[in-house]
Amino acid sequence: MLVSSNNEYGELKSVLVGSVDNFSWPIDDKEFNDSIARSTYEVTLDRGPISQTVIDEAREDLDILVENLTTRGVQVIRPQIDKPTWAYSPRDIILAVGNTVIECPTPFSSRSRELDLYPDVKQLGCKIIRAPRPKTLKDLSLIHISEPTRRRGISYSVVRVKKKNRGG
Repeated sequence: MLVSSNNEYGELKSVLVGSVDNFSWPIDDKEFNDSIARSTYEVTLDRGPISQTVIDEAREDLDILVENLTTRGVQVIRPQIDKPTWAYSPRDIILAVGNTVIECPTPFSSRSRELDLYPDVKQLGCKIIRAPRPKTLKDLSLIHISEPTRRRGISYSVVRVKKKNRGG
């Protein structure tokens, strides 16, 4: 199989589907902790392992998704996870454009090498680009992969966000 993503409307032949194996919110990721502290959500997110009930329900949902895809002839590539991670959804870190796979920048150190969880992708003969991680809090980059809003070849966008200077 070759990597080739030219539009969002062609036949789906293969897809990356995340996993809840060893799922855990990071406990030692400064940007993750800071983003939780900035959150206006009324419930505080506990770091570390997720409840087994949530894991079981998410695994069931993912298994149904994988079954539906494979019965339609779609090759499903899953991560190989052997230590705690929060790689449930590769869509916001790993992006395919043409025959290139891009590991997009993330401010979260806990997700900075997420492509390593998908060794099968590395063996597909595609070009792999690992975008550099932000070096300072003033250089944060956020990735937004949009839902298709119009019929164009590629409707992905990479958005660079600079923090505002709050000091005046």
